[in-house]
Amino acid sequence: MSKIGLIVDSTFTVDEALAKKHDISIIPLTVFVDGEPHLDGTITIKQLEQAFLEDKDFKTSQPTPESYVKAYEEKLKKYDEILVLTLAKNLSGTYNSATLARDTLDQPERVTIVDTESTGAGGLYFVESVLDLLVKEPTMNDLVALCEDIKTRGFFFITVDDLKYLIKGGRITKTKAFIGNLLKKKPVLKFKDGKLGLDQTVRSFIGVKEYIFEQSKHLMESTKKKLKVYINYVNDIERAQSLKEKLSELGKDVKIQIVGLVSPVVSAHVGLGALGIYLVTE
Repeated sequence: MSKIGLIVDSTFTVDEALAKKHDISIIPLTVFVDGEPHLDGTITIKQLEQAFLEDKDFKTSQPTPESYVKAYEEKLKKYDEILVLTLAKNLSGTYNSATLARDTLDQPERVTIVDTESTGAGGLYFVESVLDLLVKEPTMNDLVALCEDIKTRGFFFITVDDLKYLIKGGRITKTKAFIGNLLKKKPVLKFKDGKLGLDQTVRSFIGVKEYIFEQSKHLMESTKKKLKVYINYVNDIERAQSLKEKLSELGKDVKIQIVGLVSPVVSAHVGLGALGIYLVTE
């Protein structure tokens, strides 16, 4: 049976302990604060929060193909094949960098790249699911099939206080953002099928909780399946805890986890107070 290694990017909420335990290679994206580059994970949330409060300029960039080439070469010394998971290619050029790097290898067929059509908490679910299957010594086709199945079951929501960061990063149109801000409401964005769009506007964070609650309830009722919810946050863990408490009212068939901080690169696009919420049926 082929021995398969795993590579992800830094938006996946994979912590150091999990990466070390399972020998997961993490390729960092870069966030620029007023032009100064910081590899994802090297800038703290406190530094990021201060930069937001000082209204500094944020930009981000994908990993270089060279960073992937280096990771592939190291990984292929230990593994027969590599599975590479990337955040959604409609959000970043990371998938493209990974693909360009693979095409330079002498044996590109040993590297399989999957666009998860997700990021953050959603990416973590992909990783944990792949790790669970790797214990059973699957083929690469088995792992790809698993990832494709997860895409059909998972929904990723983002709640933000202000759409200006998503506008600046080109992640949402000015027209949709204008509507959300004009109404002085809190926007809830939904990422599904590789596309990010304004899904709903509500009047307060209480409205955010009610909306995610109703979306979760509908998903459970329509599929007749149990639900797993992963929540990550930029800087306000109390919001994450409050949402978790609300969703716990759905009962024993929903499992909710706060899985940690949103990565600095993603935080640069969503701003302070934002939450990432991943719903997936099981």
